[in-house]
Amino acid sequence: MTIMTYARTAILLPPLTFLEDAPLVTLTSHVIEKNVLVTYPISLFTREDMGKMNWLGFLYAFLFTGKDGKKVAQISYPLCFDQSHQWEIFERLFEEVEELASAFKASRIVYEGYNNVKKPLFKPYSAVTFGNTVNAAFLDFVKAKGFTQTDVNYCYEVEWSPHHTCDVNLYTISDFHHRRGHYLELCRASPSFSQLFDAESVAALPPHSIERYFKREWVIFTESEKGKCCFRWFPQSIFAKEMTREAKIARILFTAPETVFESVLETLNYLHAQGKPRVQIADIPENLIDDLEKMGASPVHETVYMVYQCSNG
Repeated sequence: MTIMTYARTAILLPPLTFLEDAPLVTLTSHVIEKNVLVTYPISLFTREDMGKMNWLGFLYAFLFTGKDGKKVAQISYPLCFDQSHQWEIFERLFEEVEELASAFKASRIVYEGYNNVKKPLFKPYSAVTFGNTVNAAFLDFVKAKGFTQTDVNYCYEVEWSPHHTCDVNLYTISDFHHRRGHYLELCRASPSFSQLFDAESVAALPPHSIERYFKREWVIFTESEKGKCCFRWFPQSIFAKEMTREAKIARILFTAPETVFESVLETLNYLHAQGKPRVQIADIPENLIDDLEKMGASPVHETVYMVYQCSNG
């Protein structure tokens, strides 16, 4: 018998020291909707006779309804702590996700993987609340399980020097509740945000602990004749004190794709004024790549969207 014979799963987080790439997560990051738990930190482990836990793997699952009205199970942050049993560990964790998806009557399971990583990523790696980590082996695993790629976005890095001002109104919102409400409206309108939700119900909830990362200056809104955008960015000094010049734009929301490029430029001007000239921009659609490269940006990685169709779909 192998160690996997005695392995078992449970809904719990491993020690937070194992989750260095999930800087926004806290021990209270569970979410309940309509009395149903919809976030599942799935740990795989063995326990010794004296009670000590030996961690084998981890996977985070989140259940939600997509804007197409179909239920979705999203997985992120795959970890393996025993490389000699890597594939078996991924299999056991994925079996748990399949059971959750089946009980939830999900039509599909989705995973964001990373391809062609060319340089270190700024944090957070993903706009998913729990975060994500780069795991090429797990990307190979989901491909072998029958996941297919449905989309790809890009992350680019630029050392920015201010350019001419675009015909874009850039602003922040000082009042927290107004800021959150405006952000939720753009989440609901943007094709880059896939979850269906009731903005008024969410806005009525008390602030979540991770919303300390939702400061006025870190949530940028833009508006022009073409439409509206929102950019959530993070100074890298909150993750590494020495990174005082760096910032990460982790999420881009927009009402129309033609609004994005000029809004990105105006946001880069804003970040430069904040003393953050070196910026990584995630969530970039392919049609913006040529324009960004002309501005001196270079690729960091590709985010590939992998989908597995469930029998319920």
